[in-house]
Amino acid sequence: MKAHRGFLLVATLVMIGCGRSGNRSESAVATDEEKPVQEPISQKAAEPSQETTEESEEKPVADAEDGLWREMDALDIESMKPEDRNPLLADARTDPFQTIALLRRWVSADPAECWETLVVLIAEGRLQRQHVSAVLRTWAEFEAERALEAALKLETDYAGSLAGSILLKILKADFERGIALLPDAVNAGAELNTALDPSPWMEAEPERICRQLAAFPKDRVRQIASPLGAAALAWYRKDAEAAVDWVLKLSPELGDLAYRQIAREMAEKGETESLVAFHAAMLTAGDRERIGSTLFSHLMKKDPALVCQWATGHLEGKERHGYIASAISYIGSKSKRFPPVQPEVMATAMGKVPEGKGKGENALKLFQKWKNTEPAKAADWMAQLHPLSYSYIRDEAAGTWTGADARAWVKGATASPFANDLLKAIVRRLSRTSPAEARAFIASLPDSRADLVKQAGGN
Repeated sequence: MKAHRGFLLVATLVMIGCGRSGNRSESAVATDEEKPVQEPISQKAAEPSQETTEESEEKPVADAEDGLWREMDALDIESMKPEDRNPLLADARTDPFQTIALLRRWVSADPAECWETLVVLIAEGRLQRQHVSAVLRTWAEFEAERALEAALKLETDYAGSLAGSILLKILKADFERGIALLPDAVNAGAELNTALDPSPWMEAEPERICRQLAAFPKDRVRQIASPLGAAALAWYRKDAEAAVDWVLKLSPELGDLAYRQIAREMAEKGETESLVAFHAAMLTAGDRERIGSTLFSHLMKKDPALVCQWATGHLEGKERHGYIASAISYIGSKSKRFPPVQPEVMATAMGKVPEGKGKGENALKLFQKWKNTEPAKAADWMAQLHPLSYSYIRDEAAGTWTGADARAWVKGATASPFANDLLKAIVRRLSRTSPAEARAFIASLPDSRADLVKQAGGN
């Protein structure tokens, strides 16, 4: 009877091409194909996704598949002959749900025979990932370690993910056994793709998990990054000081997600001082950039002026001025991420920024934003800018604002490098575009501006 059953099942699978040409979408079948979470390293950090292989292994299969599973259970597969095929099997070529139900029934009845046949069908390209995943998930329910061993021997690009899903199931059910299997499984290719938030099995001994995962060589980082980040977060919640001290000693490649997980936790809890100190403790600008976007967002939500204070007090050079420029860029923005950024607040905050090229360039950015709504206030502020900072932007500052608002302001402005440069720029432009208007403008100026007008080439 076993031979009859095997013949029937193999023949059915070959005939239907394992449901590849079905009318129903294959995506309707619950699988563990979710991708590992990877957060980009930039000043605009992406919001984390919670979809993982660990979570998906607990999702119920589709109702349609469960119904077919029950129908398959009702069949006496042990004694069925090929000619006694149930009409259910005849519909399988257009129904991927039936194929999966058949495979699950088969692996439950005889996993060795089922897997031996499936390996051949996988090699021939007759089975897709969803079918293999269904078999391994079902097998893992009663023989998890054998299912893990089988997954690790697969020669497909998704073998590591499927193996990782099974290993996570083992860790959840029997932590000590899972930890014992972890080294060999990861070195054989298992990919542990967990949620960003710590799983319950991590919470008892997060330090132990962190240290064991961190012991893998650099070429395994991709396979263990997400559980390391989650375990580091669990450790931080249990012993913040010890967790931070340990994480800061990791290589940037290994510690990347752990850095960002802990930084995000600090931000969510409003631990501004801890977050600033954590950022400052990182040795290089490249390392700091990994959590810089989290700190920047946290400060912007509290008070954009804090970005200037933080950057001035803790950063230098391009790193300092880059974050200040980012804050200025949100002036006038309709972004829902942060509250409105007021130019006058940023202007006051920039008062403590050291003078130089970086400050000058950011002052120009601020002026160009501010003059769109309050041109006179923006010009008054620019006129007070330190000569050193202004010297780096004098051509751009004067040449970007020569309209009616600029002419009205410059007539009553006190002499300053900016006011003088602006007057000359206005005269030159009007002399080229409208000589008559230029003469009228010059005639309206006080006699004290005559030398400046001559310098500009006005008559």
